[in-house]
Amino acid sequence: MSTVSMTILQSLRAAGLTPTSARIGVLQVMAAQDPRRLNSEEIFREMRRRGMRTSLSTVYRIAQKLYAVGMLLREMDDTGKVHYRLPPTDADTQGVRLICRRSGQSVMLEDAQLHAGLIAAAAREGLNVAGQTLVLEVHSL
Repeated sequence: MSTVSMTILQSLRAAGLTPTSARIGVLQVMAAQDPRRLNSEEIFREMRRRGMRTSLSTVYRIAQKLYAVGMLLREMDDTGKVHYRLPPTDADTQGVRLICRRSGQSVMLEDAQLHAGLIAAAAREGLNVAGQTLVLEVHSL
């Protein structure tokens, strides 16, 4: 079993969830696509492409449950469609993630000075975001 699969199993168990093949499949798809965000239909299509047999309603239900226990983050696009992504890792907390809301593309800028400057600017405005991943959303044409 791969390291990713073992981590997925451990994460599911730590969240109090039974590691079913469908839950494992959803998290494997998300890990393979990270940091890209996916909606439930995209997760379903990728699972089917990989030969995993499941239904779209199961993927919807699993994504909602994984969000509820903190294993996925949920975002809405401009049309109101829900997308999911994996939460940031500890390594992400010293960088800034730029996300294009239109395309869903994402890039991590590992720049401690930029991160510190944004943390300080937020603090001046009364927002405490120290120790968190900073995410800047852009709207490209």
